[in-house]
Amino acid sequence: MLAAETHDEAKAAYWKLDNRVVVQGQLFESAQHVIGPLLVGLQGPLSPAARHRVVDLLVEFVLAVPDESENARGKLNVDQACREEIARGTWSIYPLLEDPDARVREGAIELLDAVESDRERLVAVLAPLVEADPEDRVRNRAAEVRSWTTDE
Repeated sequence: MLAAETHDEAKAAYWKLDNRVVVQGQLFESAQHVIGPLLVGLQGPLSPAARHRVVDLLVEFVLAVPDESENARGKLNVDQACREEIARGTWSIYPLLEDPDARVREGAIELLDAVESDRERLVAVLAPLVEADPEDRVRNRAAEVRSWTTDE
């Protein structure tokens, strides 16, 4: 997925991963081993299509719950392990708030909302998006996260 140059290549790679490490909101232990390379890959010269799909997959990880098969194996906290792994890479997520693609900016907000423990920092970095992002959905999501964080 990181090497994808076109939308079709990125989409095909995304679905290969999506249908193995997370399936319809059900997370598998293997997902946590995919996170590190994806976060590091975000620092490289990715195509816009690849960056969008990487962020989409990471968002799926933070929203998913452990698959029943993981629970049966005693892997009850696969979702928490994934969020912790993503939290270790917040340094690679913050720059995405300035990405030209609104879908990437919105995904970055979703990721940071799920994993950023420094809520004051999150509120501060979301302020410019609330005030001036050109996309309504990005402004609205940033405002929503800020209001939940500050209880405004």
